[in-house]
Amino acid sequence: MANKITGTLTEGKTSVTDIVDLSGGDIGENELLRLAAIAESGSEHALGQAVVRKAKERGLPVSNPDSFEAVSGQGLKATYADHTILIGNRKLMYENAIEVGTHVDSILSRLEKEGKTATLISTDSKRSGIIAMSDTVKESAREAIDSLKNKMDIEVIMLTGDNERTAKTVASKLGINRIIAQVLPQQIEP
Repeated sequence: MANKITGTLTEGKTSVTDIVDLSGGDIGENELLRLAAIAESGSEHALGQAVVRKAKERGLPVSNPDSFEAVSGQGLKATYADHTILIGNRKLMYENAIEVGTHVDSILSRLEKEGKTATLISTDSKRSGIIAMSDTVKESAREAIDSLKNKMDIEVIMLTGDNERTAKTVASKLGINRIIAQVLPQQIEP
């Protein structure tokens, strides 16, 4: 078995970059963010904490959800004040009969090509919005990768929980040719 060197390519300071209201104005950007933050307040995931931080920065009240369930590799399901909130990827929406549609898929694709992680939000079985987040790539990442590849002749492979489009964007900025995307923590060998 080959030696493994692991490291983190980003600063670990995920922040919300985009909030897209898909409700036709029924919810609004702030209410969408507030409901997402309430649902995410039960999560320890960095993406969820970025949503909670953004809501608090805007002065929005963030309560705890009445119930919270993490759905491995897909997102989460929460209830609050008789509302069911889903936050996650396309697969989560599909499995809960929430139509994504080509228009929404094109918005997601654009955000992902910008290197952002875009999550879908559904409230009460209706498509409600998208919240996109990103993290800053460490200044030293490109240099470290170049050193591994060129000076030490080590193949660099990027493993990430992000979707393939986002992963490819980040990898191309860093000169990484091989990626494995949508990796769940339990899929990584110790």
